[in-house]
Amino acid sequence: MAGAEANVTVVRQVYDALNRRDAEAALAAFDPGAELDWSSAIGPYKGVYKGGEEGRGFLAGVWDLVEQATFDLEETVEAGEQVAVRVRVRLRGAASGAETEASGGHLFALRGGKVIRFRLFQTWEEALEAIKSGGPGSVDDRDLTG
Repeated sequence: MAGAEANVTVVRQVYDALNRRDAEAALAAFDPGAELDWSSAIGPYKGVYKGGEEGRGFLAGVWDLVEQATFDLEETVEAGEQVAVRVRVRLRGAASGAETEASGGHLFALRGGKVIRFRLFQTWEEALEAIKSGGPGSVDDRDLTG
């Protein structure tokens, strides 16, 4: 499987695992030092999470609030080692049972078949701009060694 195609496959596996609420399978696709940038989120778990333990804690916290979450991938765009995803998310609250739906953009950076960085965007257009520019806002704009 070619690089970009392999990266999209990894990203799809992450969403498949999340749709099953399988945190371990989702996190298995991430490098142990990966960064999950949820800083543009609107909600209680806004922040940046580093490594598997923080990622597990993040997912556990979200799943405490959400009885069901379904991620539908609507489009992917690959550029080098990055994959942008237009995603529609449907959520049902654990306590209230209220349902909501939203769409936006996610951006993944991969290296060696593992996700090294994820970033949430409120819109697909923001994620596309980030992947096209490769500059600030992309998931690939910082040195991973520091």
